[in-house]
Amino acid sequence: MKKILLIISLPLLTILFISMQYAHIWNNDTPVEDVLLELGKAKELHSLSSLEEKKIQQGMEIVTQGYTHNDEGKKTKRQSKYFLCTDCHATQPEYFYDGVFTAEARLKNAKTNNMPYLAGSSFYGTVNKKSWYNGDYVKKYGTMAKNAHDTLRNAIQLCATECSQGRALKPWEMDAVLSYFWSLQLKMGDLHLDESEWNTITSSDKTAAQKTIHKHLQQELPITFLDPIPVNDRTASTEGNIANGKYIFQKGCLHCHSRASGATHFKLEDNKLTHKYLKSYLLKWDEKSIYNIVREGTYPVKGHKPYMPLYPEEKMSKEQLKDLVAYIVSMAE
Repeated sequence: MKKILLIISLPLLTILFISMQYAHIWNNDTPVEDVLLELGKAKELHSLSSLEEKKIQQGMEIVTQGYTHNDEGKKTKRQSKYFLCTDCHATQPEYFYDGVFTAEARLKNAKTNNMPYLAGSSFYGTVNKKSWYNGDYVKKYGTMAKNAHDTLRNAIQLCATECSQGRALKPWEMDAVLSYFWSLQLKMGDLHLDESEWNTITSSDKTAAQKTIHKHLQQELPITFLDPIPVNDRTASTEGNIANGKYIFQKGCLHCHSRASGATHFKLEDNKLTHKYLKSYLLKWDEKSIYNIVREGTYPVKGHKPYMPLYPEEKMSKEQLKDLVAYIVSMAE
């Protein structure tokens, strides 16, 4: 009798185990990476064996203030004397993660969450990506971009030495920065799944579950460099969304160029004098023209290392550049 009961109960136990394995342990606070690993995904090269609060704190300090203190309490040498990581990168979610990854969706999310509108991608969710320095970045960085394309550690070092014009991170500092980035990994709640999608993910079909999750991720964001608009095709008008242009100027341009706190020597203010100055260059082929600088950026020069990264189309669309011009012209007038 006991043997018969055992044989009958095994299938029931299997079904119960599958149900408990998924449905009762995943929620909006569960890291996306944890779910994917349980669904059969391989660990990433930038995975860490554990996350320590001290390492996370050290990494956050390196990213947000340029230095930290080592395990002996000694203050480290500043990573860059010109920039902080947060001069070009936000630490909040860059998108709503609803499957739409356009410059328009990016701006809408930034306005909703009062975020800076920067040329670099947000660090939030960067550990959930498969590649960095995608697309046309190879045009600017060549072989270096290829080496940093699919390895986050290499991407961080490239940013540290070339973009920040600073020193390379030491191994323990790299681990600290990665620890901080892992603390910013995507949670299941970031994906805004509906009930049907949750049902798919918590089912026993691992392939369908992974497919549903990846539908909400953008692990290989395309990057497209655009040439500046030819001088003959430029306008200096208020035709555009002035409200969007205002946000881009205040949360983008002034993030680095503010006279009060900007990281660069080229200082701007949100007043008529500044906007008249910017308007005077709009129709000229000059790096002081918004049309040029947004699409070309600048390179570091001897004696003055800081430079401006360019905005690819996915970070600032053609329409958004038009909006920025409209705001500048409206303020100049």
